[in-house]
Amino acid sequence: MSGALLLFPVSLCAMAMGQTSPWEADFARQPVSSRPRLETRYVTSARTAAEVLAQTYQLRLDFGSPAGHRATAHTTDGTQFAELWLEVEAADGTVYSSRRSRDRSRINLYRRGPYCHEVHWFDVTCTTGEGKVLPVRGEIVLHCYPEKAHMQAILHAEGEVGSGMVQIVVRPSALVPAGLLTDMPGPGADGLLRASAAFEGLGEGGKASVTAAFALSSDAAFPVELVPPPGAPAIELLDGVSAAYDEVRGCYVVTTDNPGGFNFHFYENPNYYETARFRLANGPLPRKVYICHATRSSPGSVECGVLLDADGDPLPITVQISKNFAGEREEPFYNPTDTPFSETFFPLHLAAGETREVTSLHLYQNWGNHPLKQLSSLGAWMDYYHSSTGVTETTCFVPFKFGGLPGVAIADLRAMSQPMWASQPQHDNVAGHRFLMVRSGGDWHYAEYRGTEFRSTGPNWMDISLDYLLDDGRIRARLDSFELPQTDELRNFLRLRCEVLAPISIADLATDFRLMDITSAIQGLRYKWVAWQSGPGQVETRELHAADEVAVPGVALGGDFPWATVYGDKRGCNSFVVRRFTAQLGGEERGPAMVCHTTRQGDSQLALTVAGGAAELEPGDFVEAEFTLMPYGTDQNQYETPERDRVPFGENAPRVLSVATGHKLADFPARIRAEGGAAEFTIGGGVNTIPVIVEGLPTYRHPRMEERVAERYIPVAQSSVGEDGFQVFVDDEGTFGCVFLVNADGREHTYRVAQAEPSAIEVSPLPTAPGDPHRNIALIQAPWMDAPVQLRFPETLNAGADLLYIDHTRADMPGRTDTATLPGWHEGPGRAYWFDWPLYGGHRAGGTLSPRGDVVELEFWFRNAGTEPTTVLTQFCLVQGNGALRDATGERSFIRSGGKWLRMADGDRGLGDPALVDYATPGGQDLRHMAVKSDTWGLSTDPADCGLVAVQYPDGRHVVGLAFHRPRYILSNWHIPCMHADPTWSVCGPGDRVSVHGRVYLLEGTLDDLWSRYCSDFPQ
Repeated sequence: MSGALLLFPVSLCAMAMGQTSPWEADFARQPVSSRPRLETRYVTSARTAAEVLAQTYQLRLDFGSPAGHRATAHTTDGTQFAELWLEVEAADGTVYSSRRSRDRSRINLYRRGPYCHEVHWFDVTCTTGEGKVLPVRGEIVLHCYPEKAHMQAILHAEGEVGSGMVQIVVRPSALVPAGLLTDMPGPGADGLLRASAAFEGLGEGGKASVTAAFALSSDAAFPVELVPPPGAPAIELLDGVSAAYDEVRGCYVVTTDNPGGFNFHFYENPNYYETARFRLANGPLPRKVYICHATRSSPGSVECGVLLDADGDPLPITVQISKNFAGEREEPFYNPTDTPFSETFFPLHLAAGETREVTSLHLYQNWGNHPLKQLSSLGAWMDYYHSSTGVTETTCFVPFKFGGLPGVAIADLRAMSQPMWASQPQHDNVAGHRFLMVRSGGDWHYAEYRGTEFRSTGPNWMDISLDYLLDDGRIRARLDSFELPQTDELRNFLRLRCEVLAPISIADLATDFRLMDITSAIQGLRYKWVAWQSGPGQVETRELHAADEVAVPGVALGGDFPWATVYGDKRGCNSFVVRRFTAQLGGEERGPAMVCHTTRQGDSQLALTVAGGAAELEPGDFVEAEFTLMPYGTDQNQYETPERDRVPFGENAPRVLSVATGHKLADFPARIRAEGGAAEFTIGGGVNTIPVIVEGLPTYRHPRMEERVAERYIPVAQSSVGEDGFQVFVDDEGTFGCVFLVNADGREHTYRVAQAEPSAIEVSPLPTAPGDPHRNIALIQAPWMDAPVQLRFPETLNAGADLLYIDHTRADMPGRTDTATLPGWHEGPGRAYWFDWPLYGGHRAGGTLSPRGDVVELEFWFRNAGTEPTTVLTQFCLVQGNGALRDATGERSFIRSGGKWLRMADGDRGLGDPALVDYATPGGQDLRHMAVKSDTWGLSTDPADCGLVAVQYPDGRHVVGLAFHRPRYILSNWHIPCMHADPTWSVCGPGDRVSVHGRVYLLEGTLDDLWSRYCSDFPQ
């Protein structure tokens, strides 16, 4: 096989989604067109009201209308079915109602995504009929899902408040929809529903609360629930801290712990996957439930989430990611501690009597062998969308007016090529971008946010659409945005389509019709120059001054793939590159243009506009622009970066050149639809990381890509831990797709994609009894083996003179780390196992066992917490076990020596105990000092050629091998029996992380087949 993966076509009839499976209902509801609706937005930019638009209901929150602070509930056709408000009844019978309030209230969102919005309605005041205001600030928290809403009303006392009753009051209309569920008691004599909770007297800072909920399910096959039905089994936690149903939030919550912040995940263990594994059994009725995976320890920085099925395969289910950083105290009254959180959300559809086992992973830096790319919501002054490459923040979209400047839509934009901060892996912020600003009749009009479509929240790419409407209703716009985990620059790929809905007059398109505007005012940037492409091969520049003036009065951009940029601030430059531009305005086709002006305070604005002068726009006119936002560099950079980038994503943009199997759907991102479960195609162009999306696959399991190199196909590596690195999804046809990431260099590359045969090797931790020091033994077994081998991973670990870890008890060799304090194995994607250990002295170490085909790939890493460089020594012991493989005489055990296989029983065993021997290796440890007593280790005079040791199965048709690239020695111990090929480590500097990689082979074949595989895997 020469190291190539075995790919096989899969029958669509046998494997497609139509086959009954526990995930069928979940998958059917995953395509964007099938996903239930959920949106929260202001009704208008005046912010006098907000609305929640869910799949089965609508809520309107009035912030200060003549009806006071109240909410009205509607069906999706607009029919009102309830009105609700907050009341407090004092002990003397006095009633304070939010309906009588005339003060302004407001909202903030702490969580937002495709499944759950947490809306905090602040400053809700309660007043008597005589105008007396209760000295409390009311807060109504709405946990909104597509089919239900859970409410909590909280009183925050600002003065002395006597005892009383806090109530959520609901007045149902005569048109209560069928199927409406509520946990509130039946109506009283006045026809009102009341959820009530008594409270004793409150002092300043005291709190009282009450909860209520309603549900209006739209899916008869899987109705949503307010609380788990009677008799439903409790959630069973298999890996994590805790698991329980949260009645206030209306979801199951499983919790886990995070070992550190941004620096830990960037520098120490990029592939740390915070793992929650649980089992949820259903009762006799089908139901839809929501799961929240929350980080308990060190919350606030989760970047992404992935779900695994019971076999460890990543699931094609979009995950909502929501988080809040601590320390900014955006809501000092309501949330004075600025509580951080890291959470992911997802729904499950449970059939009657079904039991579902799920693993939820919180991701931080890497997914597979590359940084992840994600989109999450972030709680702040108002929630916004946070995108990052690993833990390094890139772009933050703000779907509302932000920072007092009308229309700003991007609050963070950070250049990957800008120097990284010393304190954490972040870059300086150069944001201040807004979309669709139009001046008409002397007044500027701005875009109002209308909604988000989530196509991908990660982990391989982020892909969303933001919908806007001009504040006078005359232009509608959709902004499509996607980002990739590119490491040379941040490129935010945008497509903006504006459609004119009503006539509008524009005095000058080049200055007044701004598709995208960049202001330096938000970050206080001081750019000194503006440059742009005015024609093919032509660049013009202007110096910028601190003056109220127009530096560039509105000029057409010329040539193919034009660009413009401002530069001269050390925090980074701001550019855009136009990739495609089509405009039909005022009866004419128009091209792109730009305008730049400054203020006397030193601020500047650079805008992408439309070429031309005065125009009368009519319904049906449109602009469609595809462009890249690209911050870059420092004040040492000029315009070379955007000028260069017009080639790999313009002239030589990524594109599908040919398709041998399947058919092309799109050029960039490259999308191919498979045929018969496979695809073969050639792509070209681009630079750095680009996606290749293959749809029409019959199953989500084990997608693989190979590249044709010198007339043979070799695997394109994606994974680091088992089956990670891939992003799978349900496509619009109800089959499956996979987002692969490849490294582009502008040249042509031919790939093929299909499902791979899953590894049949079983890896599992050896159970240990309490007090057993053997903490980290893994059992490894292939189907042809009658018993597993045992891998002690590691047996010992030294940093310099410190024995940091030993997996057995020796009085003469005490380990510095208490093994009882170390966390155990975690199950990862594809039935891989991994661990991460805090060690004595603040050092850390960890490892991964990943079954792939007929091998188990080994990675072990060490991070030096000291202030001096250190040498690392490890022992990894492969115990042959008690089955047929066991060879206590060396008759079936081999090394390579003198260019051929040498049976250990036939070679020299040194002068010590014949059962205990070391074999020297090229470039390995000098073993000549070894003792020669009869009861100690011997040194063979037959040196090993390489870091491979093997034992044959008695049938002669199978072989087990252990290999590392640069071994210190080969070791065998017939007393156990076991064998080693312990690696040589590079010196680990202070704060550095180093790693070694090896393989356990479990082959069907001969020793020569093993040698061929070793030579391919470990080229000399």
